Amino acid sequence: MQEQNNITEEEAKWGRRSHLSLLLAYPLLLILLSKSIPFAFPIAMLGAMLIPLYILLTKGGKSKFVASHAKEAVFLQGFLASLGAGVSWLWGADKMVDGSMPTGSAIMQILSYSGLGLYHIGATITGSIKASYKTLISYPLSFFKTPNLEKERTDFEEQMAELRALQNLDKVTASMLKETINLGKDKVAEIDRLSEKIKDPSVKEKVLEIREQVVKIFENFKNDPDDIKISRQFLSYYLDTTIKIIRKYIDLSSQKVISVELKESLKRVDEILVQIIDAFGKHHDKLIQNDIMDLDAEITVMEKTMKMEGM
Repeated sequence: MQEQNNITEEEAKWGRRSHLSLLLAYPLLLILLSKSIPFAFPIAMLGAMLIPLYILLTKGGKSKFVASHAKEAVFLQGFLASLGAGVSWLWGADKMVDGSMPTGSAIMQILSYSGLGLYHIGATITGSIKASYKTLISYPLSFFKTPNLEKERTDFEEQMAELRALQNLDKVTASMLKETINLGKDKVAEIDRLSEKIKDPSVKEKVLEIREQVVKIFENFKNDPDDIKISRQFLSYYLDTTIKIIRKYIDLSSQKVISVELKESLKRVDEILVQIIDAFGKHHDKLIQNDIMDLDAEITVMEKTMKMEGM
């Protein structure tokens, strides 16, 4: 698990509490044992589950980090409660003969509960340490999905950047930019899916390089939406045609029988991908150059305005 540098100390505190609160199972276990209550171990585990469950319900909605740690703590308690119930069923009271438990069953019960207790304490300490270092944890066999906090943070920052860009535009341009950015996300996602199916390392490398060029071009649209107007051919023809070529290459390269003609076609695809990389790179350079010209024009106007006003 990677460290999440954007996690606050408050989130780390509640994540840590989710795990440390599980140790309350042992005082509860002693109380239950003193009263000779059957299935004391699983009941104690389930009792201590209530605190991380409370943290999940009250704090988890505001922080995916806290929610993830609370869920793992809940899972740990439920998992150990199930194992404890199994131990009670295997080596418990139903094994008693003449009011006493056979020595073998008693030993197995002690060893089983001791093992579960040691694992529980170790897992609890590990979870609290992970939370303190602002790192996520996933216990073995846990069915909870570990969130990608870094990706979610990046997605949020991208959305905020798009929102700031939209706020400075007229309604027509803003709508066009939003549609174009959504189109870009769909095209990049499609290229990602296709690249996973390519077996030839050389071809795959070229497709991924094309992907990077596409990302750069759409990122430039966010900075200067006017560049969309001079990219109509790129958006309406080149991008879609490139994806069609990649898709057709995947279909043909998966054929069991490779003829001479097919080999020649696949070779041509490899060659055209190089040209596409170059073309997309040149288009991105063109957009950057256009931005530079716009900046120069703004500076020139500013200089003339300041000169006229005697500043």
